[in-house]
Amino acid sequence: MHPCFKRIVFTAFIGCAALAGCSQGPSEEVLKARQLLPVGESQAAIDALGAEETPEALYLKAVALNRLDQRDAAIDKLAQAEKKAPAELKYHIYRLVLIADPKSADEVIKTHVEHKSSAALCLFASWGYAQKGDLNAAVAALKTAIALSSEIPELMPDMLKFAISSELPEQAMAILDKLEQMKPNDPELRQRRIVVLTLLNESEKAATLAKADFEAGESKDPTLYMRTLAASEPTPENDKLIVGLLNQFPGNPELITQYSQYLARSNRVPEAVAFLESAAATAQKEALKSVWLKASILLPLEARNGAVAAQQLKRHRAAIKEPLQATLFEGRIAFLNRELDTAATKLRAVIEEAKNLPEPQRQLANEAYVWLLEVEHDRDAAKAMDKALNSIPTSIPPLVDSILVPKTETPKKAP
Repeated sequence: MHPCFKRIVFTAFIGCAALAGCSQGPSEEVLKARQLLPVGESQAAIDALGAEETPEALYLKAVALNRLDQRDAAIDKLAQAEKKAPAELKYHIYRLVLIADPKSADEVIKTHVEHKSSAALCLFASWGYAQKGDLNAAVAALKTAIALSSEIPELMPDMLKFAISSELPEQAMAILDKLEQMKPNDPELRQRRIVVLTLLNESEKAATLAKADFEAGESKDPTLYMRTLAASEPTPENDKLIVGLLNQFPGNPELITQYSQYLARSNRVPEAVAFLESAAATAQKEALKSVWLKASILLPLEARNGAVAAQQLKRHRAAIKEPLQATLFEGRIAFLNRELDTAATKLRAVIEEAKNLPEPQRQLANEAYVWLLEVEHDRDAAKAMDKALNSIPTSIPPLVDSILVPKTETPKKAP
């Protein structure tokens, strides 16, 4: 499983809760809280619930507290709800997910298998499947939960974030439409729509909305606007808009990153490298200068331009404080230049030295391992090709020759 997915699932699920309602029917306070939570009014929901301590009220308080980054308090409320209503599985399973102990994954999955029609338990099961490394099952469970999202309206904002993080734009758009009906013209939801449109590859629509928001002052942060422009097709007009943002917000790291990637994506790698070097020259902090110079090496590597990457490594090697990082770059450059034996040697050296180091240096071993797999795959393919070529005869046997170049027959005389 991709290592990022566990992080995505965990981050989203610490904001998730479960089905609402109890056997005696919800109180007015619970109904009010359920109206407030979908529109992002967490503190107002807690205030509306007041002193009510029914299991469902405790659960909704947990949803609100967790959204306010008070996870321990949320876990405590769920423990109270579970004690009062032990038969209600959602309280117990949601508490396990918030505690985030991977050992609980089996129990979470088992409960989901036995209750597949519960939106809440489907949602929680995605976390469980992700912990077990079953990405397909995790996404399938999430999609089911989203389809049943009307059962858990208080968690639609969390589900929207989760769907976006999991890159499920169709499901995200479905939830977004429902939330915008509850809270029309909400600036935050409009920004979410921009992100979803970008995921749907509707970059022009996303850029139009982002531009309107930015120019109207709805968003003072240019980051999202820049991302939509950088994801759009490279055009002179987009170049002009991006340069305008860079001039308006000089030195903004996110804008610099997005523009360099935009240039590389439009096959302007040398221009992107020159831009990063210019950003390094004007950086006020030494650490940021080092970041841009390393990026000027990494960007051509990602663009699979070994010649430019080698040139940049030679020019800015002194800016790389970690020697193993330089060795990793050398291995990747050798791979791009089809020097597979050299690449394998350097990548293995990184793995051996970095695997026992603390983070973040140990991450270099993981990265080197990924590239070593690519190298070995290509080496195996090259060996197979050599073997196949060596098995081809150097001369064509007479029988084959007669088939490929048939002799001309003498035409028969007419009777």
